[in-house]
Amino acid sequence: MAESKKPLALCGENPALTLYRPGTEEIVAVAGYWRCVYSPHGEGEAILVWADPVGSGLGEAAPHAIYSDNPPMARYIVDVFNQHFQEYKALRFDRLETLPARFSWESPGEGSHRAVCHAGSRTIALTWRDILDRKLFLFPGFPCGERRFDLSTVLCPCGSATLTVDGQAVAGEVRAQRDGDAPQSSAFLAFCETWVGPVG
Repeated sequence: MAESKKPLALCGENPALTLYRPGTEEIVAVAGYWRCVYSPHGEGEAILVWADPVGSGLGEAAPHAIYSDNPPMARYIVDVFNQHFQEYKALRFDRLETLPARFSWESPGEGSHRAVCHAGSRTIALTWRDILDRKLFLFPGFPCGERRFDLSTVLCPCGSATLTVDGQAVAGEVRAQRDGDAPQSSAFLAFCETWVGPVG
């Protein structure tokens, strides 16, 4: 058994979704859920969420926020990882304060998974359905700004997903490619996710 000499940066799960205005390439919402079992700032959960007020149909209720039960961990995730992901770069989560929240994770069966965030009177729910594939991916030297990490994760692209805010669903849809040996989707589950580094 070989032991990695590189520092462990984070372990956990990171399902995410990007929703589009039906029939277009216009993004109307993005959300990422982090369930962290190890980080330099301890364990915890966080949701980063943004929705376009008009395109999502949520109007003034459209969120642009970071919710977490461990603010230092959430800040670490945003600063080191999430703000560098393609869908999040222009949304400037690095400028947002973290809002307190509590979370629940549900797997009601038939390939469905659900993360629920309760923050004061606000409830945000992310649901993933119709798992298209399950594969382990290894990404050596994954770029995060000026730093790189070795990343391993079990990716499960999903055929459908929803984002609801206080019971109102975003008017958006997933972009999914079901054909071939490697289905892809703008909504996916990411289990057993491990970041090692920085490397190089």
